[in-house]
Amino acid sequence: MKLGVVLASRGTMFSRTMESVFENTKGHNWKLYMAHGLPIPDCFNVPLKKALKDKCDWIWFVEEDMYIPKGTLKRMFELKQPIVTVDYGDKKSGKALILRNIDESVVFSGMGCLLVKADVFEKLSEPYFKPMVFWKIVEDNGDIRYEAHPEIKETGYGMQDIYFCWIVNKLGYKIVELPQAKIGHQRLVAKGGESKSEVDTVEIVYIKNENP
Repeated sequence: MKLGVVLASRGTMFSRTMESVFENTKGHNWKLYMAHGLPIPDCFNVPLKKALKDKCDWIWFVEEDMYIPKGTLKRMFELKQPIVTVDYGDKKSGKALILRNIDESVVFSGMGCLLVKADVFEKLSEPYFKPMVFWKIVEDNGDIRYEAHPEIKETGYGMQDIYFCWIVNKLGYKIVELPQAKIGHQRLVAKGGESKSEVDTVEIVYIKNENP
């Protein structure tokens, strides 16, 4: 089995993210795929195409600001599902990013730590990620249900993760969450100055009220 690690970055990344990747991939036959100086969604599409061209069997998406504890990837593989995601907190609010429907199915997940079997992409057309989907809130017998609706024009920051979740759900895939996972979303609190003694200050944000 060959694993392609798509480390999606627009140009910079956190050192703990790189350390997390190496810790989790020990023992795997894997290759790192990165983009440099590309915007969203190109920083996902370009390295993904390279990984698929190299005949990788699985694709592990890791965003440049994630902190992923050792053993997380192993547990994701143990679920034996074509699409496995891990929830994590928003960098500013700590709010969980997975969105569930009234039947508890995952309708949306961020791509900070997402494992996808490569043959899923055989069912998708290129480009695999597009910034073109909005959420629509629908009232369903008094309950709130979420639907994703494609738009003709681009919709601003991100949205490639919403598009991906929308399209794989339409194809009948189930997005499975790794339970009881504690991964963090890093943010730069203060940038170090020119002095050798001044360093960047980085904070790891976990899901609110669930700090390990």
